[in-house]
Amino acid sequence: MTKCAYRGFAAREFSYTIRVCVPFVLLATMFAGCSRPQPSPEELTQWVRDYHKQVDSFLSFQSVEMGDVVEVDDNALRVSFTVQESFKQDAFLPISMEDAYRVYEYDPSLFDQAMQKAMTLRMPERQEALASRPQDAPPANGLFRRAIAAGENFSWNGTIVARQRTESGWEFTDMEGKVEHPAITPETLAKDQLPKSPVVVDSKDDSNRLTQLITEQRVFAEAVDAAEQRMIARLEREHKGLLEIIKNREALLAAVPIANNPDAKLSVRVVYQKNDGEEVVVLVEDTTNPLARACWQGKLALTGPPAGSRNGFLSPNQNADIDGWAIRMQNKSENPFREMGVDANMVLGWTNEGEVRWANLRLPVLLRKNPTAPEMPEYDEYVAQILKWTRPGQMWEGTLQRAGANTHSIRVVFTEFQDNGGNLRLIVERPDEPFTVATFQGTVDTSPAGVFAWPIRMTHSSGQGVGTGAIGYAIPLIAGKGGPLSLTMTANGECYGISYAHTSAPQVLQMKSVSSFSNLEPAQERWRKALRAGDRWSGKIVRGDAPAERIVLTVTEVIEDGRIYRFTMHNPDNVRQFRPFVGTLNGSEKFIDGYAITFEPTSLIGETTHFFSSDAWRELYGTDKDVKHSLRLHSDGKTLLCMSYELELATLTRGEARVSRPLDRKNLVNDWRKLCQTGNRWQGKLTSLELQQSVEVAFTITSGIDDLGNVSAELSLPKMPKLKIPFTGTLKMDDANINAYALQLQKKAGGQSTSLLFGPDVNNVVLNIRLSEDGKGLVGLGSGFHGLKEFMELTPGAAKP
Repeated sequence: MTKCAYRGFAAREFSYTIRVCVPFVLLATMFAGCSRPQPSPEELTQWVRDYHKQVDSFLSFQSVEMGDVVEVDDNALRVSFTVQESFKQDAFLPISMEDAYRVYEYDPSLFDQAMQKAMTLRMPERQEALASRPQDAPPANGLFRRAIAAGENFSWNGTIVARQRTESGWEFTDMEGKVEHPAITPETLAKDQLPKSPVVVDSKDDSNRLTQLITEQRVFAEAVDAAEQRMIARLEREHKGLLEIIKNREALLAAVPIANNPDAKLSVRVVYQKNDGEEVVVLVEDTTNPLARACWQGKLALTGPPAGSRNGFLSPNQNADIDGWAIRMQNKSENPFREMGVDANMVLGWTNEGEVRWANLRLPVLLRKNPTAPEMPEYDEYVAQILKWTRPGQMWEGTLQRAGANTHSIRVVFTEFQDNGGNLRLIVERPDEPFTVATFQGTVDTSPAGVFAWPIRMTHSSGQGVGTGAIGYAIPLIAGKGGPLSLTMTANGECYGISYAHTSAPQVLQMKSVSSFSNLEPAQERWRKALRAGDRWSGKIVRGDAPAERIVLTVTEVIEDGRIYRFTMHNPDNVRQFRPFVGTLNGSEKFIDGYAITFEPTSLIGETTHFFSSDAWRELYGTDKDVKHSLRLHSDGKTLLCMSYELELATLTRGEARVSRPLDRKNLVNDWRKLCQTGNRWQGKLTSLELQQSVEVAFTITSGIDDLGNVSAELSLPKMPKLKIPFTGTLKMDDANINAYALQLQKKAGGQSTSLLFGPDVNNVVLNIRLSEDGKGLVGLGSGFHGLKEFMELTPGAAKP
């Protein structure tokens, strides 16, 4: 028996003979002329109907047409037939998403392309486009196509073997044939067998989910295209607007909110740009405080769009920044606006309203144009001006203020400029106290970000002030306790400076340019020209509250090309106050503009000053030799400032007349040798300091200098020829004595007088003699056990008769 197999709408398989075929309303045609008995149509139909009662079916029999009847054997007939049937209900087959799209003649890759394009969009256009993104697609196993409509007819052919049974009529077996309809497959389902919420693919049905999805995808693609056009237009507006701000270097004003305080008014302006925003420098200033200023440096750039999640959406905080054209910059130096919420990064963008937005503050702030802002020079012009204002000799004067302290007058003088500003030096001094000075070293930062913010960066290298009341050290900037010094110059010629103290409030400088020194030479050269052998500097010396006295400094010798100086200081009103010194010039940049020469005495003093100071032994004319003093050459090269261990302050200016005779050691040795020849005679006055009485005396070389420097002499009274006091000693021609009391004599015999030199005392009585200013006369000091007692001034006299 042949089997006919197919899946019904209940998705079950059937194997059957004619007895398992679908029900029929049989229309049979009997064959005339057949001699053998045949089954009647009623018998066959009844058999089919009886069997149909036992199976589920979605087909309805319409008619059957019997064909040939062929004898198989004596007991069997093979009957051919054609069956006409129709479907009771619609029949459906599963369909793939790809095939479903083909039904609608729609390319699903268009949606993928639109989605990829959407992911390349920027914010907010991306979110705007994604807002029209289609809902989820129907499940792939929920799509069906209508394979057969209810009531549709079809036919199929078959044969069957009929055997007659006397008792029971005809028996039907061995049916051959099958349903020929293409929709009848194992996957075919009836309408009532479909899953919940099926989607029936039908291009004419616009109510199902797939039809709606395709419509949504097309709408989404259009939305993406529109968003892309809006984005392109927006980016063009942003680029044009920001580029205009950059090129015009417009001044903008920002009102930055501060908690529990009025808004901070910050000036924000582009001060430099290159190649249409390839490099941009923005200066931020507090409009109420010129010291609060800093530069941010970056560029105008179109940044890459932000990355999204798998579904294309961003997390809420990712859209806080500007997505598109923006001026993105960084601050790499000090940031005085940090407490206001101004970050080291700065992002300036362009809004659709044509305004600039400072995006990355605590809250975005709109920047308004500031028509009252002063004009800023071009970068090259500004650099040239800054370099001019920092050239050697340029002076700035103003005030220095420290919170909670007094305001001081201040002067800044630039003294050295090398390597186009790479090596800069200046001094800070007080005009009202010239003995207070500090030296700073640093550079001029001519980069765009540096020149418009704080172009001058200095480090304290040395500082020294007067000791009276610690006036100088009351200013940390001078004493070096204030940290680095930063200076800036405005376009209108004002200079501001700030130094952040380590332990106190910042020190603020406000200054203006004043008359400058023209062609200020390097400090080393100024020293060299100021202290030439034979130069004389005269002025006054102040000792606390004591009356000022005159003082003269005479350069006697310059050694090692200006590294060592020998000079004398004396009181022109008191010949007993005379002292030689040796000084060393510290040529380092750290000290050269300050108290660069440290000097010390090389011999004892005839008469000390003792101006009621506890440190009188440290005075210029003090008793101690182991003490160091300081000498500074003013920037103008015309004033020498001297501090004797910070006790005495001497101000000296160079005189026009110079000492004509050589004062170096070699020439002085020759002079002394000539003077110490046998028979040379001088005469003058000997004065007793205790009695304040003077007497005429004569001094004669009795035995000229020998190879060992030994000299013999006698001191006599012209009015008492018989009173002659012999002296013997040595001419000290070493560095320490040659410029001072080089001829040192011991008293060898006593006399009858109340004078120390002419009296009876011999032991510990010495007579020290130096050359007078003209190099011909002599100045002598008579000292005993209790110090200086007598002095004498002698001029060359006639030879002894």
